[in-house]
Amino acid sequence: MNYYIKIILILIFYCIINPVFTSLYLSISGLPGGNVGMIPYGILLANMIATLISLLILYLIRLKKTIGINLSIATNNLIYIITLIYFGLNPFFDEMGKDYAKLDFVILLSSFLSSIIAVVVFKIVHARCSN
Repeated sequence: MNYYIKIILILIFYCIINPVFTSLYLSISGLPGGNVGMIPYGILLANMIATLISLLILYLIRLKKTIGINLSIATNNLIYIITLIYFGLNPFFDEMGKDYAKLDFVILLSSFLSSIIAVVVFKIVHARCSN
């Protein structure tokens, strides 16, 4: 399979599971839906922006040097976190209360968890396809 197709499929998988993890947390957190109901859509938007920027950066880097899948996912995760910080994510500032600062921390945690799951899924699929 082509390198770019693999990267795009992994990043699409990452874009899907990241808002799902946040939605799961929101459903058990007890935070009011009017205040946090649109957060999964915001995360999806930030993921799409980060994915487009990551693909562009990875394409430019790939012209000079070969990059592995792990580094590609790490690059996307870094750009995603920078995008979230640009949009106002700050787990250390609790102006609205500790629950909302905890929500920011959970968003970052779900990002790292989604990255790990994306790498593991890629390794499993790659191992099965190569056999």
